Amino acid sequence: MASVRYATKFCKGCNNRIEIPETLAGRYIRCEKCGREVRCPSPGSKKYSKVRATQKYVAVLYVLGLIIVVALVYPLLAGGKESTYWDVRNSRAKIKRLLKEGNVDEAADVLRDLKLEHADTDDARVKRLLKECEKDVRKLDYLSTRSSTKKKQLEEQGQ
Repeated sequence: MASVRYATKFCKGCNNRIEIPETLAGRYIRCEKCGREVRCPSPGSKKYSKVRATQKYVAVLYVLGLIIVVALVYPLLAGGKESTYWDVRNSRAKIKRLLKEGNVDEAADVLRDLKLEHADTDDARVKRLLKECEKDVRKLDYLSTRSSTKKKQLEEQGQ
């Protein structure tokens, strides 16, 4: 994006300050307040010294600044919900890992601690994660108890 140089002139009729872009060099423009014609400096004049960013450039910077401010302020306004969600999500990953390794009792302990810590949450995402964890633990616990009873039955039949 190219920046535009500006010259500053004052109207002789009303002493209004006028900023003239270099694109209007050598022309006459009218004062917005009194309507008197003001001559713009000639092309290449040293009076065009102020470099000012175009409006698009300023708008882009404004939007980027706004996004950064929102990104910094949102976690504060969320009241810790985001950190709670990520804590529960990390614990769910731990539960899944424990279940994959076959440590159903440890996974159940982690789930019990999670439920105690986040029982009063109003965040729907956290509630959903807790239900999914409970479902996974129950499912694997059922399968492991079922397989252990089958093993016992087979051992009894073998004797």
